[in-house]
Amino acid sequence: MVRASCSGVRAWTNAVAGRDDKARQLLDELRDQARYRHVPRYTLAWTLGWLGDVGAALDEYERSVEERDSFLVISALPGYDPIRNEPRFRRGDWSNWG
Repeated sequence: MVRASCSGVRAWTNAVAGRDDKARQLLDELRDQARYRHVPRYTLAWTLGWLGDVGAALDEYERSVEERDSFLVISALPGYDPIRNEPRFRRGDWSNWG
């Protein structure tokens, strides 16, 4: 999982830096890896959000909520900035977990 997390963060940082082609390439690799191993969904959500695909980012975020990903606890992380004001993001707030 550490390798997938690092690759996911690399994809996100490339998106933030405006290197969209590289970010998309890494995103495709992560999606391929997700077919046979765990890939942290938050990294996909972060990357998709910064690439402007808010709907897909929220889909991955909601999957992350379903999986109760530990990175949801820190909702102030900058990766969530593109989706933070979306109602679907606020509904996934970890503090609502029972």
